[in-house]
Amino acid sequence: MTTKLSPRQLARQYAVKGLYQWAINHTKPEVIVAFQAESAKIEGDAVDEAYLADLLQGAIKDRSSLDEGLSMGLDRDIKEVDPVELSILRLAAYEMKHELSVPYRVILNEAIELAKCFSGAKSYQFINGVLDKSGRGWRPTLD
Repeated sequence: MTTKLSPRQLARQYAVKGLYQWAINHTKPEVIVAFQAESAKIEGDAVDEAYLADLLQGAIKDRSSLDEGLSMGLDRDIKEVDPVELSILRLAAYEMKHELSVPYRVILNEAIELAKCFSGAKSYQFINGVLDKSGRGWRPTLD
């Protein structure tokens, strides 16, 4: 049985794809947003396009600050993190820092699910550990 994803969950999936695309070829954020939104329409996915645009453009624009915060939870240089994992981490970090209406536990769970969907078998454990350590910088009182 397949679980239907909410428009925001779909926006996160497409945002991870877009952040990965940006990490690989540094296409302009607005081009990536348009491409991912069009991809969602082709797939028939009811994506929250405004949230997708906010996540993608915001995470790219704020990447230096996000990477600095993520570095607190890393056991290696951020340049050594797999691009898919880094895309998931940046997305979650952006939500933790800027989307205060989304509870910390929801962001953490969504990041873990994204890792299970897009990355290696044990990637979700790495994502969980980094966000657990780094998240306290953006959300001192975890909800």
